[in-house]
Amino acid sequence: MKLLLGFLLFSLSSAVLASNSLVRIDCQEDTNGAAVYLDGVYQFECEDYAKLPILTTAGAHELRVVRPAGREFEQVFEKRIELRAGVPERVRVSLPEKTLTAYGQKQEAQRKEEARIAAEKAEQRRREQARIAAEKAAQAQLEKELSNARSGNADAMRRMAQRYRSGDGVPANTQAASEWEAKAERQQKIDDLEASKMEYFAMSESALLGVYGDDPGSSQIISAPWIVAPTFTAELLSTPVTTTDQQIKDNRLETLRRQTAAARWANPDSLVARAADKR
Repeated sequence: MKLLLGFLLFSLSSAVLASNSLVRIDCQEDTNGAAVYLDGVYQFECEDYAKLPILTTAGAHELRVVRPAGREFEQVFEKRIELRAGVPERVRVSLPEKTLTAYGQKQEAQRKEEARIAAEKAEQRRREQARIAAEKAAQAQLEKELSNARSGNADAMRRMAQRYRSGDGVPANTQAASEWEAKAERQQKIDDLEASKMEYFAMSESALLGVYGDDPGSSQIISAPWIVAPTFTAELLSTPVTTTDQQIKDNRLETLRRQTAAARWANPDSLVARAADKR
């Protein structure tokens, strides 16, 4: 009976030993303090160049060696190994560069989200500032155009009419637009008339200087417009002459008389002086 029991125990022990395997962990340089796990179960800590065995069963296993580097980072070596019964294996462990821990990944995600929110707020502030600046510039331009229009600028009047037509900077108002268009048309006619008058006086002045010299007499002043352009003069005379235009004309003629007088005193024998004496 004892012999039979011993035989059975020997048979069972042989079977157990035959199903086991051995893996040796060779810790390389700079692995000191790294924790070694086999299938998630802690085994030991590495020491530089240490060679430490692990007895386990044959089959597939997950080897993981971890060394923390602060709370957010760690160095992790992972390898899947296949062990055969009765056949020892060796694994050389070298730690890679640091990677984020689960906590570190969470913190990194939180930092990125905070940075994104901050960037969005900064962009919103920038856009708001740009909008305010654009509104101020548009308001200043509107006030300038309105002031110019009220001062008699026909182009500004037309722009104000367009603004009221489209509601650009002001409430859309077709009646106001029509009124500004009418004002612009009237002002343009006035501007065209003033320009024609100024051109007429310039031509008259040139004619006086070219025909009668520096000091035209009263008869020459009266006849000068008919020398310049009879039909043009007749058209102008058929329209009202403003006090301002008359003052401009009088001032220019007075200037011509003074220039003639100065020339006569400076040189009595000059052509201008002799022409003036013949009047």
